[in-house]
Amino acid sequence: MSEIVAVVVTDSDADTAPIVVAKRFGFELAVLRYPSIEAIAQRVPDLILFDWSPSAVVKNTTLVREIRSAPAIRDVPIFIFYSDEGDVPTAVRSTDRVVSFQIPVGPDVVERALRRLVQGMSSSRPDHAAVPPAANSAHSRIHLLLRRFHTVALQLQERHPQRQGLKIDDEYDVQYLLRALLRLFFDDVRPEEWTPSYAGKSSKVDFLLKNERIVVEVKMTRSGLGPKEVGDQLIIDIERYRKMPDCGQIICFVYDPGNRIANPLGFERDLNRDEGGLRVEVVVLPKSH
Repeated sequence: MSEIVAVVVTDSDADTAPIVVAKRFGFELAVLRYPSIEAIAQRVPDLILFDWSPSAVVKNTTLVREIRSAPAIRDVPIFIFYSDEGDVPTAVRSTDRVVSFQIPVGPDVVERALRRLVQGMSSSRPDHAAVPPAANSAHSRIHLLLRRFHTVALQLQERHPQRQGLKIDDEYDVQYLLRALLRLFFDDVRPEEWTPSYAGKSSKVDFLLKNERIVVEVKMTRSGLGPKEVGDQLIIDIERYRKMPDCGQIICFVYDPGNRIANPLGFERDLNRDEGGLRVEVVVLPKSH
């Protein structure tokens, strides 16, 4: 099965146009008939396809806006399949990385759009899955690791009865595992780099990807360290990292296995920013809401 995940948003029980397209190109398919931003973000797909129903224009328009505000999926391409020209608002059509198709539409038209947005598309082998352009970027590789982190952590707990598995109890355990995962994609992973002084104190970042100019900061919720405490710590950390010459982007991974953060998407939105040449993304995983 392809590693490329496509989410189809539809209110139909039939194999609609976006489902047919996803199957044609060999995507791993997740069909959401009762979609929400939480359900989509939990899958962190490589492509989102809308079966744009006239009865769901307002709901779908809101969903597109929320997708573009969610850090883990805001850069994911969106394909919209519609029947009537007036069903898709102009504001939606003009949204970045949104392509709309009036059905019926030929597979060659969809393929041309895919080839503009993706790499690795083979015109002679339509059964080969396409890889979105961002999929080979450092940013997307990090997000891939983060969204698989909890699954890997759970798997490592399971070993032969006579051997002890790896249990994630605190942030040091998260850092230990994440460093190993980062080495899958990055040769130069620098742990515990010192930051410049802030308010008279220096600190260490968890990981610096120097060539990519990305800092990865790790937090883990626990008793006594809930959303308020984590948020306060991140605000201070972000100000420290702003002074680092090798930092152009911060990805803050908040590992929340106990789901102590009741509104993870709201938590992310409150802390995400892109200002002064520094992009900050907060990613709370796993999400259960």
